[in-house]
Amino acid sequence: MACLYKRKDGPYLWLKSKVGGVEKQESTGLRADNAEHRRRAKQILYKKQLEESEAEDVTITAKGWAWVEPFLRLKYSAPESAGTLGVYLQAWRPLSEFLDENDIENPRQFMREHCALYFSWRKKRAEETSRPVGANVIAKNISFFANVVLAEAMKRGWITVNVALDPGFPREKVREKPVLTAEHDAIIREIIEKERDPIIKHMLHVSFEISRHQGCRLAETRMNLSDVDLARKEIRFHAKGGKVFTTALHPNLVPLFEQLRREKRAVTWEPKPASPKAPARWASRVWSEFFHEDAKLSNGGISFHCTRVTVVTELARAGVSLSQAMRFVGHASELVHAIYQRLQADDVSGCTKFIAATGSPLSANLPQAGVCPTCGQPIPSCSAMAA
Repeated sequence: MACLYKRKDGPYLWLKSKVGGVEKQESTGLRADNAEHRRRAKQILYKKQLEESEAEDVTITAKGWAWVEPFLRLKYSAPESAGTLGVYLQAWRPLSEFLDENDIENPRQFMREHCALYFSWRKKRAEETSRPVGANVIAKNISFFANVVLAEAMKRGWITVNVALDPGFPREKVREKPVLTAEHDAIIREIIEKERDPIIKHMLHVSFEISRHQGCRLAETRMNLSDVDLARKEIRFHAKGGKVFTTALHPNLVPLFEQLRREKRAVTWEPKPASPKAPARWASRVWSEFFHEDAKLSNGGISFHCTRVTVVTELARAGVSLSQAMRFVGHASELVHAIYQRLQADDVSGCTKFIAATGSPLSANLPQAGVCPTCGQPIPSCSAMAA
């Protein structure tokens, strides 16, 4: 297996690999004493490990699906890909069950009609287990299967056509996440205060307050206390895709972080020790149950991500520029940022005073009912109309 190492006589990281029985050692040109260089060197390492794995699989036949999970774990082994790996493994489990139950033993045996069969199978399975699943989730499963699993099977030469691409599944209209009101905030904080489990209560309180003030994602609320600079009033987030950005710290959060430091915590919150799930997945499940317990919240479609929607909308209502708002919440795309805004008609009513109308009111220039706009006479006796 490929590995990185540093020679005693130099500052650079070297890569040792073995492909086709030939061992090779080469310099990455990246320094071991530079954090950014180390990160880039790891990316090179992961790619080389994947090449080694693919080279070893050349002799493997297309029979079976045992290669899928090891392939996923290797390809998405980089720390910044941990979230993607979790999503893909979760998507693969029902797919692998479906393939096994329907005796689809390898990629060559998967036919296009199996896409529709999987759709109905997944719906039925959800009903049997009382765990409803939406059409969009099933469509994403097949998309993953086509664009990751079968795409890899094609690269390995096991299949020549990807029959799962664009299966034409119906799409459900996703309900827009609403903006949190002052009443919603009060209800959420009241329920959190009543939570008896100290670990869950701490996670709920800390994650809600950080996200409600900063507009960050749930996973991003779990951070090292070293990512918060109280002197400079800055906070650093480790976002999706390995992106790291620093933004202004909301002053209302200063007392919270001061308290966490007094408690000598290294991280803002931790999951329960007995939880088998990754911290973010555990917190997501806890929050999902939290919102379902209150009818006013669940019926209103409230979820944790509403905090991000709310912050983006509040910034727009306050007249904060697009570039500043995107910088604050860490959005790189204007299109994505716009999706989070929930401006209503009354939010833009003030725009009318900035529009300078010239001349007479428009209504004065419109023809009156039953009157000719040319001569101004009633239409029955109008010479222009008669002509």
